[in-house]
Amino acid sequence: MRLCATAIGALLLAAASVGSAAAATCESLTGLTLPNTTITLAKSFAGGTFTAPNGQNFANMPALCQVHGVATPTSASAINFEVWLPAASWNGRLEGLGNSLYPGLERGGEVGWGPAGGQFVINRTTSSGVSSFDWFRFAVFDNPNWDFRTFNFDSDAALGDADWAAIANSTDPDIEPFRSLGHKMIYYHGFADPLIPAFNGINYYESVVADQARRRHGDGDRDGALAETREFFRAFMVPGMYHCAGGPGPTIFAASSGAAADAEHDVLSALVEWVEHGVAPRRIVATKFLNDNAANGIAFQRPLCPYPEVAAYRGFGDPTSAQSFTCATDDRDSASRGRGGDDDHDRGHDRD
Repeated sequence: MRLCATAIGALLLAAASVGSAAAATCESLTGLTLPNTTITLAKSFAGGTFTAPNGQNFANMPALCQVHGVATPTSASAINFEVWLPAASWNGRLEGLGNSLYPGLERGGEVGWGPAGGQFVINRTTSSGVSSFDWFRFAVFDNPNWDFRTFNFDSDAALGDADWAAIANSTDPDIEPFRSLGHKMIYYHGFADPLIPAFNGINYYESVVADQARRRHGDGDRDGALAETREFFRAFMVPGMYHCAGGPGPTIFAASSGAAADAEHDVLSALVEWVEHGVAPRRIVATKFLNDNAANGIAFQRPLCPYPEVAAYRGFGDPTSAQSFTCATDDRDSASRGRGGDDDHDRGHDRD
């Protein structure tokens, strides 16, 4: 998909030329030369009412350039794509190479993007995002009246990094001093977090695994690097959890919030057990209370599993019980990314 994203990015850059050069036309994009990519259609739409293939009409549409193409990163693949480009006045709000700057919000967590998530990250008219808006106008631009609509994904993102990365970023995957001292770390992140996307945490964890691979396995053995990373650093992703707390999922796994004060249900107790007794957490049982009130009893429980494992239903048993689920490798992941199934705690080295 990186190839397809790069192709679309190049198309957008070409669209800028279409809008600014009188000699260029939408139809001329069929002659665009891209690696392993063929533009099969470039057709102008003058604007007005557009009728979609399903018969739905869209009124007051601007002038657009409809582009179809196919990307063939391998001889056995064909990725068809369709892009609608503005015929004029493109605002340039895309990184020029089509690369990702930051993960997006996770599908399935849409309810939390509005008032339910407490952050109101969508449908804003006078500001963008939450803390990111204040960050850019005060820290980066030193301008309380900065208009977020002027943000340039190329130069402004780079400016923020140039001025603040050394101070503010916590993305260095080299935590070797931490590991060498025998320390342990448990990281958790809500998959429905509307403020800091969950894949930001996953990407950091993967960068630590890659760093361990370079140090000990010459980049090639991800399985070995993952196993060694899990000996001192484990990440637990929480389905249906908003920013640090709350949400429709099983979000209670701390004794201070009503969970049982043991290593199976309380994340702090699990960390103590790991540090003081060498028992690494293979799962932590998280709870959802009825109406989010412990006095009302338990609505359901699920095991939180160390990444890249996920909770998988065994196929039988009460679906509200954590015992009906096992930690297993997500079928969508590579078969090399560990395996699950052992719901107990491991003492010493992992056996996966």
